[in-house]
Amino acid sequence: MTRGIACLAAIVLLASSASPQPRRNIVIFVADGLRRASVNAADAPTLFQIRTDGVDFINSHSVYPTLTMPNAAAIATGHYPGDTGLFANNVFIGQPLFASNGSNRLPGSVTPNFENNQVLADINTRYGGNFLGETSLLSIARMLGYNTAAIGKEGPTALQDPSMAVDASAPRPPSRNLRALVDEAVGRILPEFIKSGKPFLLLFWSPEPDATQHNHNDGLGSLTPGINGPASLAAVQAVDESLKQLLDYLKSQPAVYANTDVLVTSDHGFSSVSRRQVDGQGRATTSYSATFTYRNASGQVESTDGSLPGGHISIDLAQGLNLPLYDPDAQVMNVGGMSTFVPVDPTIGQQTSQRRQRPLGGGLIGGTGRVRPSDAKVIVAGSSIYVPDRDPATVRRIVNIFSRQDYVGAIFVHDSFGRVPGSLPMSAIGMVGTASLPEPAVIVTPRTFALNPSDPLRTSIIVTGVGGIGQGQHGALSRAETMNNMAAIGPDFRRHFVDAAPVSNADLPVTVMSLLGAAMHNRGTLAGRILREVLPAGSTGPTATSVTLQSDPSEVGKRTILIYQQIGMQHYLDRACYESTRC
Repeated sequence: MTRGIACLAAIVLLASSASPQPRRNIVIFVADGLRRASVNAADAPTLFQIRTDGVDFINSHSVYPTLTMPNAAAIATGHYPGDTGLFANNVFIGQPLFASNGSNRLPGSVTPNFENNQVLADINTRYGGNFLGETSLLSIARMLGYNTAAIGKEGPTALQDPSMAVDASAPRPPSRNLRALVDEAVGRILPEFIKSGKPFLLLFWSPEPDATQHNHNDGLGSLTPGINGPASLAAVQAVDESLKQLLDYLKSQPAVYANTDVLVTSDHGFSSVSRRQVDGQGRATTSYSATFTYRNASGQVESTDGSLPGGHISIDLAQGLNLPLYDPDAQVMNVGGMSTFVPVDPTIGQQTSQRRQRPLGGGLIGGTGRVRPSDAKVIVAGSSIYVPDRDPATVRRIVNIFSRQDYVGAIFVHDSFGRVPGSLPMSAIGMVGTASLPEPAVIVTPRTFALNPSDPLRTSIIVTGVGGIGQGQHGALSRAETMNNMAAIGPDFRRHFVDAAPVSNADLPVTVMSLLGAAMHNRGTLAGRILREVLPAGSTGPTATSVTLQSDPSEVGKRTILIYQQIGMQHYLDRACYESTRC
């Protein structure tokens, strides 16, 4: 906490010594899961007009992994996951959730989902008020005298100002839909800000179109229309209408609008789910986890033989290591009042209260399943694999197991293990830095393919056990998911300017900080850049270098191939694949 206060003091001094200029208002609008390809003049006229009249970032990037919370941390701090510790939405935290925060809650998961305000509060308490380790844009603006607010989707919104959410006993706020969120912004927050006469920074995080794309029923069970159906289109239109409502309110007070910079982004792109087909030729998965039919406790079928179940990564890894598997998100009370995590066995045919066929999400592999201290040999959290004893032989076995799985899109290994055939170092994707949270040993990305190779961004398919076939999902390293939607307009941005340089969500807060006349000393070095090319005095843009990395071949002759663009120290990840020769 002392370091954070010192940095903020330095920020205030720097801002006060800057040359006099109008103190701009800032609005950051995040449309969760909005694809660039979804924005056009007919379906999203407001978003399209910002792109046309202001700055159009045609080479934009999500921070990898292409998930909400890693990108929320990047938008909050300007840092990549290696510094913030948000290696996925679900993260291994070293000990059970709520184990030591005084909330009187029973100890919970060791791999919780961070899209939850209670989870964020608990982790913040453990790490002195800010587990990210970096000062957020909103807290900087507040120290500079700005009115600040973040409103929107639970989880990423709270993360924008983590130092304000350290009370683990605070009640969880009620869920609100998009219309209610916009009404709150224009009906209460913005009027109060404007009345005060102080400059403001408002971050609005729309839960759409992400929620609809994940859960729609357009052609459920088929890869078409996938996330290109009417439900997803309606969600994009609702997002555009919400942004219009915000801007119309500001435009109703011309002096305020003329002094307001508006930045639009999305946290990631999207793909449609395939749980069976693994390529454009119709080949079906042959994974061990897909050889069973999975039924819940009521006997209802969750996943049929031949389809990947939820938790497939944990099931296949446990089988490959020949170790028992436990569900970190479910506990059972044993004789003597001791709790253990529930054992998982895909062969039992149906879930029971004492045993599951599949884990809810992650997995604890090896050991006895005890809650604390855990004696698991390997922990799975999303696509992140943790090896607590850091045994190099175990890491190599894990890579060899996944090199044989047909749903794998790329494999990355922590740099401390050296060169591991079939994998590239995690530092290449911004995953090794100053994070306070435990670091994964291995990262496994899902495989993707395009139904229509001539339209890969709209017809991308992700091979996963999460979600129904044809519903939406993300988290892969494909251009359909690394390409988000970014644009900007306002007095501090060039007009009618197309920026062809690579940009990312980590660049956004760093650029806004410069607009505030602020700078700070960062703890970590994995930070974004100031987008000087889009400012009024900017040039045509920096020159980017295209880079292709290939790993040594695995035991089965496959390589992880990573393609990215580089400006200075920043890597803008385009795509990766797990193939023998080329991507």
